[in-house]
Amino acid sequence: MYFVTFSGRVFGLDRESGKRCWDIAHLAGGVVSPPLLADGKVYFVNNDGAVAVDAHSGEIEWETGTISNFSSMAFSNGTIYVGTEDGSLTALGARSGQVKWTLEVGDFSGTAPAVVGGIVYAASDDGFLYAVDAMTGHQRWRYEVGKVYSRPTVVNGIVYVVADDRLIAITSS
Repeated sequence: MYFVTFSGRVFGLDRESGKRCWDIAHLAGGVVSPPLLADGKVYFVNNDGAVAVDAHSGEIEWETGTISNFSSMAFSNGTIYVGTEDGSLTALGARSGQVKWTLEVGDFSGTAPAVVGGIVYAASDDGFLYAVDAMTGHQRWRYEVGKVYSRPTVVNGIVYVVADDRLIAITSS
């Protein structure tokens, strides 16, 4: 189990005993996203960028440190997808933290993107929901939905979001 604190601590606990396995203290900027566990790493966001930690040892494997504040993350096929404060959707290599592509999407959103079938669905505070090719970063479409308060959810080819106090369903194609 993995926990983060806004003051900049990250904990790894044994699932069976609850015993602390590792503890990273004093990360600059505090932690601003929930942890994401994928491929043996714990990924999270602090005010300085994205961080990857070995889930077993707690050793920091990489930190971006060069991209502005992030939203929560999504993981698919060795790539981390995240919105940035400067209004971009960014794909990072999960092993290295290197930027694979960036797409301007208008404005920052604190909600995590969703990745289904090779498409990244991301909300932006500009009032649009974006569908973006996960490999290339090419925008497939955008749809005006208003202020989004939830992570997009995709079921049976329908994208669902809560925006402006309404549940909105959009055909993903």
